[in-house]
Amino acid sequence: GFFSGRFFLAFFLKRRAAGLRFAPRLARCATCACVVHGGVAQCGQCLLHPPPLDACLAAVDYGYPWSQLLAQFKFQDDPGWATALAALMRQTPGAQELLEQADWVLPVPLAPGRLRHRGYNQALLLARRLAGAHVRPDLLLRTREAEAQAQLTRAQRLRNLRGAFVLEPLRAQQLAGRRVLRGGLDGRRRVFCVFCRLRRCRKQGEDHAECQKTG
Repeated sequence: GFFSGRFFLAFFLKRRAAGLRFAPRLARCATCACVVHGGVAQCGQCLLHPPPLDACLAAVDYGYPWSQLLAQFKFQDDPGWATALAALMRQTPGAQELLEQADWVLPVPLAPGRLRHRGYNQALLLARRLAGAHVRPDLLLRTREAEAQAQLTRAQRLRNLRGAFVLEPLRAQQLAGRRVLRGGLDGRRRVFCVFCRLRRCRKQGEDHAECQKTG
Protein backbone atom coordinates (compact mmCIF):
# COMPACT_ATOMS: atom_id res chain seq x y z
CA GLY A 1 0.00 0.00 0.00
CA PHE A 2 0.89 3.70 -0.09
CA PHE A 3 2.35 4.01 3.42
CA SER A 4 3.98 0.58 3.53
CA GLY A 5 5.67 1.29 0.19
CA ARG A 6 7.11 4.60 1.39
CA PHE A 7 8.25 3.02 4.63
CA PHE A 8 9.94 0.16 2.80
CA LEU A 9 11.85 2.47 0.47
CA ALA A 10 13.05 4.67 3.34
CA PHE A 11 14.12 1.54 5.25
CA PHE A 12 15.94 0.19 2.21
CA LEU A 13 17.85 3.43 1.59
CA LYS A 14 19.01 3.67 5.20
CA ARG A 15 20.28 0.11 5.24
CA ARG A 16 22.03 0.42 1.87
CA ALA A 17 23.67 3.69 2.95
CA ALA A 18 24.92 1.89 6.06
CA GLY A 19 26.52 -0.80 3.91
CA LEU A 20 24.25 -3.59 5.16
CA ARG A 21 23.50 -6.55 2.92
CA PHE A 22 19.87 -5.84 2.20
CA ALA A 23 19.04 -6.36 -1.48
CA PRO A 24 22.80 -6.27 -2.26
CA ARG A 25 24.14 -4.59 -5.36
CA LEU A 26 24.68 -6.90 -8.31
CA ALA A 27 27.36 -6.97 -10.98
CA ARG A 28 25.87 -5.58 -14.18
CA CYS A 29 26.83 -5.24 -17.83
CA ALA A 30 28.38 -1.81 -18.40
CA THR A 31 26.35 -1.13 -21.55
CA CYS A 32 22.90 -2.67 -20.92
CA ALA A 33 22.84 -3.14 -17.10
CA CYS A 34 21.77 -6.80 -17.18
CA VAL A 35 23.09 -8.93 -14.31
CA VAL A 36 26.42 -10.64 -15.04
CA HIS A 37 28.95 -12.69 -13.09
CA GLY A 38 31.41 -10.76 -10.95
CA GLY A 39 34.40 -9.49 -12.90
CA VAL A 40 32.54 -9.52 -16.24
CA ALA A 41 32.39 -6.09 -17.87
CA GLN A 42 29.88 -6.79 -20.66
CA CYS A 43 27.28 -9.46 -21.38
CA GLY A 44 27.54 -11.72 -24.40
CA GLN A 45 24.73 -9.93 -26.24
CA CYS A 46 26.50 -6.56 -26.00
CA LEU A 47 29.82 -8.10 -27.07
CA LEU A 48 28.17 -9.61 -30.15
CA HIS A 49 26.01 -6.58 -30.92
CA PRO A 50 27.56 -3.49 -29.26
CA PRO A 51 24.83 -0.99 -28.34
CA PRO A 52 25.23 2.71 -29.19
CA LEU A 53 25.63 3.62 -25.51
CA ASP A 54 28.75 4.52 -23.55
CA ALA A 55 27.23 3.26 -20.28
CA CYS A 56 23.93 2.09 -18.81
CA LEU A 57 23.03 1.90 -15.11
CA ALA A 58 20.13 0.26 -13.26
CA ALA A 59 19.36 0.97 -9.61
CA VAL A 60 17.43 -2.26 -8.90
CA ASP A 61 15.86 -5.18 -10.74
CA TYR A 62 12.34 -4.61 -12.04
CA GLY A 63 10.59 -7.08 -9.74
CA TYR A 64 8.90 -7.19 -6.35
CA PRO A 65 8.63 -4.78 -4.61
CA TRP A 66 10.11 -2.25 -7.03
CA SER A 67 7.68 -2.85 -9.89
CA GLN A 68 4.74 -2.12 -7.57
CA LEU A 69 6.37 1.02 -6.18
CA LEU A 70 7.13 2.33 -9.66
CA ALA A 71 3.57 1.60 -10.74
CA GLN A 72 2.33 3.83 -7.91
CA PHE A 73 4.58 6.62 -9.16
CA LYS A 74 3.63 6.22 -12.82
CA PHE A 75 -0.04 5.26 -12.80
CA GLN A 76 -1.62 6.22 -9.48
CA ASP A 77 -1.24 10.01 -9.58
CA ASP A 78 1.53 10.08 -6.98
CA PRO A 79 4.39 12.32 -8.19
CA GLY A 80 5.74 12.54 -4.65
CA TRP A 81 7.72 9.35 -5.25
CA ALA A 82 10.23 11.29 -7.37
CA THR A 83 12.39 12.45 -4.45
CA ALA A 84 12.76 9.01 -2.85
CA LEU A 85 13.40 7.27 -6.16
CA ALA A 86 16.01 9.87 -7.09
CA ALA A 87 17.81 9.10 -3.83
CA LEU A 88 17.72 5.42 -4.73
CA MET A 89 19.24 6.12 -8.15
CA ARG A 90 21.98 8.30 -6.67
CA GLN A 91 23.16 5.34 -4.58
CA THR A 92 23.73 3.25 -7.71
CA PRO A 93 27.50 2.76 -8.28
CA GLY A 94 28.69 5.21 -10.93
CA ALA A 95 25.51 7.28 -10.99
CA GLN A 96 26.84 10.30 -9.11
CA GLU A 97 29.95 10.44 -11.31
CA LEU A 98 27.87 10.35 -14.49
CA LEU A 99 25.59 13.09 -13.20
CA GLU A 100 28.56 15.29 -12.37
CA GLN A 101 30.14 14.71 -15.79
CA ALA A 102 26.96 15.30 -17.81
CA ASP A 103 26.34 18.60 -19.54
CA TRP A 104 22.63 17.86 -19.91
CA VAL A 105 20.10 15.27 -18.83
CA LEU A 106 17.34 14.39 -21.29
CA PRO A 107 14.24 12.72 -19.80
CA VAL A 108 12.32 10.35 -22.07
CA PRO A 109 9.22 12.24 -23.25
CA LEU A 110 5.74 10.76 -22.98
CA ALA A 111 3.38 10.56 -25.93
CA PRO A 112 0.81 13.40 -25.78
CA GLY A 113 -2.10 11.06 -25.01
CA ARG A 114 -0.33 9.42 -22.09
CA LEU A 115 0.83 12.78 -20.75
CA ARG A 116 -2.75 14.08 -20.75
CA HIS A 117 -3.96 10.93 -19.01
CA ARG A 118 -1.29 10.88 -16.27
CA GLY A 119 -0.93 14.62 -15.83
CA TYR A 120 2.86 14.50 -15.51
CA ASN A 121 5.94 12.83 -17.02
CA GLN A 122 7.54 10.69 -14.32
CA ALA A 123 10.91 10.67 -16.12
CA LEU A 124 10.97 14.48 -16.12
CA LEU A 125 10.13 14.69 -12.40
CA LEU A 126 12.87 12.20 -11.58
CA ALA A 127 15.42 13.97 -13.79
CA ARG A 128 14.73 17.30 -12.09
CA ARG A 129 15.37 15.73 -8.66
CA LEU A 130 18.63 14.28 -9.96
CA ALA A 131 20.07 17.06 -12.11
CA GLY A 132 18.16 20.31 -11.55
CA ALA A 133 19.16 22.97 -14.05
CA HIS A 134 20.98 20.45 -16.26
CA VAL A 135 17.66 18.89 -17.34
CA ARG A 136 16.64 19.76 -20.92
CA PRO A 137 13.11 18.52 -21.71
CA ASP A 138 12.96 20.84 -24.73
CA LEU A 139 15.53 18.95 -26.82
CA LEU A 140 13.72 15.66 -27.36
CA LEU A 141 10.23 15.25 -28.82
CA ARG A 142 7.86 12.28 -28.83
CA THR A 143 6.20 12.03 -32.23
CA ARG A 144 3.71 9.19 -31.75
CA GLU A 145 2.31 6.52 -29.46
CA ALA A 146 4.12 3.17 -29.55
CA GLU A 147 2.80 -0.32 -28.96
CA ALA A 148 3.18 -1.58 -25.39
CA GLN A 149 6.70 -2.97 -25.02
CA ALA A 150 6.26 -5.56 -22.26
CA GLN A 151 5.73 -8.64 -24.43
CA LEU A 152 8.13 -7.75 -27.24
CA THR A 153 11.64 -9.07 -27.90
CA ARG A 154 14.66 -6.76 -27.96
CA ALA A 155 14.60 -6.55 -31.78
CA GLN A 156 10.83 -5.96 -31.81
CA ARG A 157 11.14 -3.20 -29.23
CA LEU A 158 13.75 -1.39 -31.29
CA ARG A 159 11.54 -1.63 -34.40
CA ASN A 160 8.51 -0.53 -32.40
CA LEU A 161 10.28 2.67 -31.32
CA ARG A 162 11.56 3.59 -34.78
CA GLY A 163 10.41 7.10 -35.57
CA ALA A 164 8.85 7.60 -32.12
CA PHE A 165 11.43 10.23 -31.08
CA VAL A 166 13.05 13.17 -32.82
CA LEU A 167 15.38 15.94 -31.73
CA GLU A 168 13.83 19.38 -31.73
CA PRO A 169 15.03 20.55 -35.18
CA LEU A 170 15.94 24.10 -34.15
CA ARG A 171 17.98 22.89 -31.18
CA ALA A 172 19.58 19.68 -32.49
CA GLN A 173 22.92 21.38 -33.14
CA GLN A 174 23.19 22.30 -29.44
CA LEU A 175 23.90 18.63 -28.63
CA ALA A 176 27.11 18.49 -30.66
CA GLY A 177 30.04 17.67 -28.38
CA ARG A 178 27.86 17.55 -25.26
CA ARG A 179 27.91 14.77 -22.67
CA VAL A 180 24.29 13.70 -22.37
CA LEU A 181 22.48 11.44 -19.91
CA ARG A 182 19.07 10.02 -20.75
CA GLY A 183 16.67 9.13 -17.98
CA GLY A 184 13.77 6.67 -17.99
CA LEU A 185 11.73 4.68 -15.51
CA ASP A 186 10.60 1.18 -16.46
CA GLY A 187 11.84 -2.38 -16.79
CA ARG A 188 15.52 -2.56 -17.73
CA ARG A 189 14.96 -4.14 -21.15
CA ARG A 190 12.35 -1.61 -22.16
CA VAL A 191 14.39 1.39 -21.00
CA PHE A 192 17.52 0.00 -22.70
CA CYS A 193 15.73 -0.24 -26.05
CA VAL A 194 14.41 3.31 -25.66
CA PHE A 195 17.92 4.60 -24.92
CA CYS A 196 19.37 2.83 -27.96
CA ARG A 197 16.72 4.42 -30.15
CA LEU A 198 17.37 7.84 -28.59
CA ARG A 199 21.11 7.54 -29.24
CA ARG A 200 20.44 6.83 -32.92
CA CYS A 201 17.94 9.67 -32.96
CA ARG A 202 20.62 12.01 -31.60
CA LYS A 203 23.13 10.93 -34.24
CA GLN A 204 20.62 11.46 -37.04
CA GLY A 205 19.61 14.84 -35.62
CA GLU A 206 23.20 16.07 -35.36
CA ASP A 207 23.97 14.89 -38.91
CA HIS A 208 20.89 16.71 -40.20
CA ALA A 209 21.84 19.90 -38.35
CA GLU A 210 25.35 19.74 -39.80
CA CYS A 211 23.95 19.34 -43.31
CA GLN A 212 21.75 22.38 -42.81
CA LYS A 213 24.72 24.35 -41.52
CA THR A 214 27.08 23.45 -44.36
CA GLY A 215 24.62 22.86 -47.21
